[in-house]
Amino acid sequence: MKKFIEPENKENYKEIVYHRAIIICWILLVIFLILKIFGSNVANIVCNNQVVINICVFIDNNLIFKILLGTISSFISYTLLYLAILRKRNFTKVEWIVMCVTIPIFVTLRLLFSQVSYIFDIIQYFIMPFIFSRGKKVKCIEWFIPVMIYGNVLNFLFQLISLFAKNVALQNVESTLIGVILMIDVFIMLGLYYLYSNNYKGEKNMGWFLNWLFSKSESQLNKMKESRLRKINALQEEIAEIDEVIKEKQNDSKKED
Repeated sequence: MKKFIEPENKENYKEIVYHRAIIICWILLVIFLILKIFGSNVANIVCNNQVVINICVFIDNNLIFKILLGTISSFISYTLLYLAILRKRNFTKVEWIVMCVTIPIFVTLRLLFSQVSYIFDIIQYFIMPFIFSRGKKVKCIEWFIPVMIYGNVLNFLFQLISLFAKNVALQNVESTLIGVILMIDVFIMLGLYYLYSNNYKGEKNMGWFLNWLFSKSESQLNKMKESRLRKINALQEEIAEIDEVIKEKQNDSKKED
């Protein structure tokens, strides 16, 4: 525990930040759960507030504000999702530019062509992460595609959990602003997915269930690699000893001949 309190170097400080961010996210989710258990329907309180209603009506009648709000919401969710899938802590400058350009475009297209929004979903959930993975030295079929599918399944489950917890049906979310408000816990769950995917000390912070749920960190993969290399070295030493014994037996056989 001491190493999380007294940073030894810059990298250690980053681990402290990640560790505390994970704790904060879990606390926020627990708070939402407690509010629900004790019957406090925050969503209804917000939705029935006249000021909020007026703001919702204004936004829903203004395409520019709908695009702006949708862009902010999408930017948060897709950034966390992509970085979690790619297991990267940050985008490159070029990738940030791509995000800033494409997300408003997709939000606008969804609003103008809602009948074919599934096409934009396919592009953003599957094609865009694939494009961002272009520089990663990995085997696509063996690593990236399973992880990408896994990440999108998690994202879908997060949204289902959010709707179930709030007892809200998809068709009942008619306001753009209310829809974003109801997405706050999804942002937190995506934040946890991102933090666990990029937490280099994740093997010490998570139990077996969360290791399975949020996949393995870079540090865990490196330790798995080191463990297997040690086994390979041990096997190579055994093989070398076997070769020596074989040579000795061959020499003995030659002497007898």
